[in-house]
Amino acid sequence: MPIDADLDGFSADADCDDADPNAFPGNLETCDGTDNDCNGEADESSSSDASPWYADLDADGFGDPAASTAGCSAPPGHVADATDCDDTRAAVNPSAAEVCDSTSTDEDCNGLSNDSDAGVSGTTRFFTDSDGDGFGDDTLPQDACEAPAGSSAVGGDCNDADAAYNPAATESCTEPIDYNCDGSTAYADADTDGTPACEDCNDADAAIFPGADETCNGVDDDCAGDIDEADAIDVSTWYIDSDADGWGSASLTELACAAPPGYDDDSLDCNDGDGGVRPDAPEVWYDGLDQNCDGRDDDQDSDGYGVASDCDDLDASAFPGATEVDLDGIDQDCDGWDGGADSDGDGLTDSSEASGSTDPFDPDTDGDTLLDGEESTYGTDPTLADTDNDGLDDDEELGLGTDPTDDDDDGDGWLDGEEVAGHTSPLDASDHPYTGGWEIAACRDTIVTTGAAVGDIAPDFGLIDQNGDTVRLHSFCDRAVLLDFTEFW
Repeated sequence: MPIDADLDGFSADADCDDADPNAFPGNLETCDGTDNDCNGEADESSSSDASPWYADLDADGFGDPAASTAGCSAPPGHVADATDCDDTRAAVNPSAAEVCDSTSTDEDCNGLSNDSDAGVSGTTRFFTDSDGDGFGDDTLPQDACEAPAGSSAVGGDCNDADAAYNPAATESCTEPIDYNCDGSTAYADADTDGTPACEDCNDADAAIFPGADETCNGVDDDCAGDIDEADAIDVSTWYIDSDADGWGSASLTELACAAPPGYDDDSLDCNDGDGGVRPDAPEVWYDGLDQNCDGRDDDQDSDGYGVASDCDDLDASAFPGATEVDLDGIDQDCDGWDGGADSDGDGLTDSSEASGSTDPFDPDTDGDTLLDGEESTYGTDPTLADTDNDGLDDDEELGLGTDPTDDDDDGDGWLDGEEVAGHTSPLDASDHPYTGGWEIAACRDTIVTTGAAVGDIAPDFGLIDQNGDTVRLHSFCDRAVLLDFTEFW
């Protein structure tokens, strides 16, 4: 009788292990290290309890769910995990950290990549850039893999509402504004002269700035790069000294704070080509050269008259027109006389006549029969026969008793000469020449023309009396009448 020691229904000669009731032909193979179905293999991949194993080509410990195999133990290069989303890269697996990358790789295999994955690492900090100047507001940061719209990876903008303000802005030294957001400005004016330090050549001195008045002080007051230029407000005028005699000439001038070579501060040299001619040179009189530049070479006594007209060029009191001192031995007025003499016997010295414009050799210069000396006594003009121009010579007036210096002695409005010509008295205001025509209220028809000669008088009619005087005809009511005929002879 066949032996079945393990009582598994198979005899020992058919059972591959009659000592193990779980090993017999046709049995269900399991993963227990035994050849349960006696096919000569133990724990085949077809075992009823075999596990799925997944390929792990990148050896990151996570298998590819699309590449699996069954087995009681992991085949080489396989793992029990099936969550690897990219089995070609060991850095991609569920335990990997999501990082920002340019290919948007889902490193942690959660189906999200880059900014879509809240747990992403390696982000960049961006800042809101409202004014679009490339610089963001540090107080509004955003961490992301890619720059969000309206943001910048560079912060530091101190005024994100104005593109003129940002760390790269060029700051003006003329404005006290912090454009480049560094907490300071390029503007400074230490001397408070109103000129920014960047334009001021000396910001420690308020008197020095561009446009200041340049003065002769050894300082570049106007920041023009030069010192004591010719346009300084207190510049001096210097005069050429061509002959180097220490005296300048106005023929060529130069404006400067200090004397240029070959120039002096005076313009008194009257001949800058001759060193012997200058204001302090000794004068050589009457040589035709004004050595001392005083404008005279022939007026040694400085009386204003040269030797050609001065009768004594060594005596300043003697010159033409000087007041003559009679008989002092000096001809002061250069008329050839020393006064005292009265050559024409008119009562005036020759010197006084010369100064008074009368002729010292004619006793009656004006021919009015009065001596020049007498006229001086009467107060009349010895050079005019009719001093008061009243029609009577001075001597006639003295004979009539009228004043030769008053043209109307009686003040009746008629010149003395007119009264004498009209046979009226120049000393009686009530007596004056007849003006013609009696004034009456009206001419009556009873007035008729009588006489030997009746009729109109011709315009050129005239009568002369035996004294040679003209007889006047006067109009009376348009009639020609002869009045006071007897007064004419």
